[in-house]
Amino acid sequence: MLNLSREWKEFRRFQQTSSSHRQIVFYSEGPANWTHLGGVVNHLTQKMNRVVCYVSSNKNDPGLNQNNDNILPFVIGNKEIRTVFFHNLDCNVMVMTMPDLHSLFIKRSRRPVHYLYIFHSLVSTHMVYRQSAFDHYDSILTVGPHQVREIRRREEHGGIRRKDLIEHGYGRLDAILKNTGQGRKINFENDSTLCVLVAPSWGKNCLIESGVARDLISTLLAAGIQVILRPHPETQRRSPRLIKRLRSQYEGASGFSYDDDVESDWTLHKAQLMISDWSGAAFDYAFGVERPIIFIDVPRKINNDDWTRYSLEPFEAFIRTEVGEILDPADLKELPNLVRRLVSNLDVFTRRIRAARLRWIFNVGDSSRIGAEAIAEKVDRVLV
Repeated sequence: MLNLSREWKEFRRFQQTSSSHRQIVFYSEGPANWTHLGGVVNHLTQKMNRVVCYVSSNKNDPGLNQNNDNILPFVIGNKEIRTVFFHNLDCNVMVMTMPDLHSLFIKRSRRPVHYLYIFHSLVSTHMVYRQSAFDHYDSILTVGPHQVREIRRREEHGGIRRKDLIEHGYGRLDAILKNTGQGRKINFENDSTLCVLVAPSWGKNCLIESGVARDLISTLLAAGIQVILRPHPETQRRSPRLIKRLRSQYEGASGFSYDDDVESDWTLHKAQLMISDWSGAAFDYAFGVERPIIFIDVPRKINNDDWTRYSLEPFEAFIRTEVGEILDPADLKELPNLVRRLVSNLDVFTRRIRAARLRWIFNVGDSSRIGAEAIAEKVDRVLV
């Protein structure tokens, strides 16, 4: 009851905030969203001197504690008060990273609000997301040309009104590249110890839930290759017992370590390559630190059974051979040799990855400015 009371007070405080300070509202589900919203928020508030409301469902969200007078923080939880908040939302532009607006439990406001979506992954829009995931947004900041094609195809097939699609880019990638440029990149020539990052997606067919991760880790450790396991936050939330069993099996083993902080990128820079399945994090890694991925070829992650109607191969499928190699889970015994071969050819993959990044990602290194200016333009248009 105390938590509900506190969240209610936060909701009332938001409503009582001056309308001039409620022109731009960001909503975050929790700490992991800041890595995708932070660059745009900071550019708006620091470079453009705009005031924004930052509303989160989690009190530990770093966006709530930025020591920035132009960021007004609010915590509304993720239950009844959040539902009331969205139903009564009164602002000019609401910026979110949450798909399925108005299709599931979060509805559009009864007032005229412009809803703008920022992606938290580089992957395509039509296979791993539900069919109507983006239908109810007014504007979308796209990461690359593949998403523009897919959303337009959805609009054509579904008779959906056309949205304003803005060539944005990807804030998470820009942040990783910035850290890489500031000397976080490791000189592997002085380190003969191989280290791989195992970072799968979540779901019944993915590496951890399917049991493939256990055999994979054992194979690598037996070959003297260090392993960092970084599970997806949804796996941590939905399958904590499975994670506990996996950790207990390997903790204490030489060469094994565990990382549950997806906001941090220290493990990205430590590992010479990543092993994944259908996780979007694989492309954060490949394009951010310019090192290859080994994709274990488990069944695809599909949340839209009609995705084939669009006749567009998803980005996360066709890009795999440009940034790494694919391995059948039945051939895990070949994994150590494959790791060694790819690491011995890092320069080759770096060139291929840079070319793919240039082709498929908008505004690399400049997405925060592009996104902030697009949001400000939406607000100014409403106010005219």
